[in-house]
Amino acid sequence: MTTVAYFISLLGKDNVLEDPEALAIYGTDWTRRYPPNASLVLRPKTAQEVSKILAYCNEHKLSVVPSGGRTGLAGGAVALDGEIVVSVERMNQILEVNIQEMWICAQAGVPLAALQDAAKKAGLFYPMDLGSKGSCQLGGNLATNAGGLKFIRYGGMRNHVLGIEMVLADGRILDMNASLQKDNCGYDLKQLFIGSEGTLGIITQGKIRLMKKPQPYFVTLIAVDTFSHLLSVLALCRKSTHTLTAFEFFTDAAYQHVKTCFPHLGGVFSDPHPFYGLIEVEVASHTQGEHPLFRLIEEAFSCGILADAVFAENAEQFSRFWSMRENITESLARTGRVHKNDLTLPLGSLEAFMKSVSALPKGGIEVIYFGHLGDGNIHINYIGPANGDVEAFRRDVRVLEKKVFECIAHYRGSISAEHGIGCIKREDLHYSRSELEIEIMRKIKAVLDPTGILNPGKIF
Repeated sequence: MTTVAYFISLLGKDNVLEDPEALAIYGTDWTRRYPPNASLVLRPKTAQEVSKILAYCNEHKLSVVPSGGRTGLAGGAVALDGEIVVSVERMNQILEVNIQEMWICAQAGVPLAALQDAAKKAGLFYPMDLGSKGSCQLGGNLATNAGGLKFIRYGGMRNHVLGIEMVLADGRILDMNASLQKDNCGYDLKQLFIGSEGTLGIITQGKIRLMKKPQPYFVTLIAVDTFSHLLSVLALCRKSTHTLTAFEFFTDAAYQHVKTCFPHLGGVFSDPHPFYGLIEVEVASHTQGEHPLFRLIEEAFSCGILADAVFAENAEQFSRFWSMRENITESLARTGRVHKNDLTLPLGSLEAFMKSVSALPKGGIEVIYFGHLGDGNIHINYIGPANGDVEAFRRDVRVLEKKVFECIAHYRGSISAEHGIGCIKREDLHYSRSELEIEIMRKIKAVLDPTGILNPGKIF
């Protein structure tokens, strides 16, 4: 029996895809940098089917790329060399919402938005929130240890996982899907697989903690004249009695791109300023008629660290302010060719890092900054002309990017805050991990995937 015939007998003809269009779609992710080269796409519906797939592939030494919503930006879900893509999109069932114990259990292919909706219907709150929530899936969120817009308040996926179910490279199903709130029996193996980018196994289920519904959110948009002042406002927010749920930042250069593409988002401030911040807080109660952030903003003005501020007084303004931040990525994509760095630094090193990077020669490349300042996460975007030479742009960006990574290493930061290493940053892992750490990671990979079939070429 041929490989294709075996998989058809296992999954049915409709779930074994060979046509060029399907291979192109499933063989790539949002990176759009590498031409997809998948040989086959499989769409199992159960962990048992995934088990049989991997057992067969392991025996016949067939490489596999796990696939979810494919919203990553590090090339972690790209089939580069004729691999078989295993998509979990049909594994899309929410299995249980436990109100008493406050958790949700779901298959790996459930979209983030569906998890949020299920929690809301139960009167609870799913703590993760990503811009790609309509497309990204639970398995991918776990495999990349997704962060999100409210990381400063809730943390990333690691902070919320009670259990996971995994299929190992040889087809064995590793059931760690318990619902224990406390468990101190040796190594916490599930944490090893969270953030492993599909190189150690395929996640088939997850059990995630839920929370009480948050109190109402309030937002203000601020303008400052220096990056240092942004950090000073952040310090004031951390000392305030309000619960900080987001502290985003973007430069005026980023805002100009947004206004060009989305003119209705302009006109918030009468004068331009070098940096802007978006502050969101969760407030249980406040004085009627006074915006909850008024006194904090008043203090920031009195300290001389604020140039301007505008409060969101209604739902329309709330949405508009967030749109100014959330539409940056799309605006830059419309402008020209974009290469992204997703970095994180200790808060105490952010100002020095920004000064170091700003002083680097750019060689005609426009550099745009924005990100989740509250958790030290900066997105650096390198912009080149849309009709320029692609290879020349990549060469020039690579020269600049290496210098940025050297700055990252100097300040003990990470070259990947949210999207992982994938195949884009595998040559740069040494900037954030020591030789000994990489050696241990390789040994773990060798133990769990000795034939090397799982997501080859990713991370290492």
